[in-house]
Amino acid sequence: MAMGILGGVLGGATFFDLKTKKIPNFYIIGLLILGVFFSISIKKVGCSENCLSLIPAFFIAYPLYYYRVLGAGDVKLFIAIKFYLTLYYWLMLISISLMVAAAFFLIRLLLIGELNFNSFHYYRFTPYILLAYFILLVVF
Repeated sequence: MAMGILGGVLGGATFFDLKTKKIPNFYIIGLLILGVFFSISIKKVGCSENCLSLIPAFFIAYPLYYYRVLGAGDVKLFIAIKFYLTLYYWLMLISISLMVAAAFFLIRLLLIGELNFNSFHYYRFTPYILLAYFILLVVF
């Protein structure tokens, strides 16, 4: 049930990102609050372990933002998702979403013949996160 809720939340984030080109902060904060509640009540993880789990999440997601691979909303979404998944599945989600995005960009490059790297950070990334999440559910 919790994985279905996370899929619905990712669908909502994808909707916001595609419609307004931005993931609202209230949406991310709500996801963080639900994630903390989920990890404490369902996963039986304490507050100190939740805080410690954010350290690798930050050090993995921040360079993606710094080098403009992801936008700030995508990074906040990745960090919020960390409360729902173990570190292994969270790393798998990041890897799969980056590979799916790279495959779509490669297809675009082959079909259209152009890929504007100057506006790379304007591409929407949350659909790839959602697709990677469903791949993660099916395969693993």
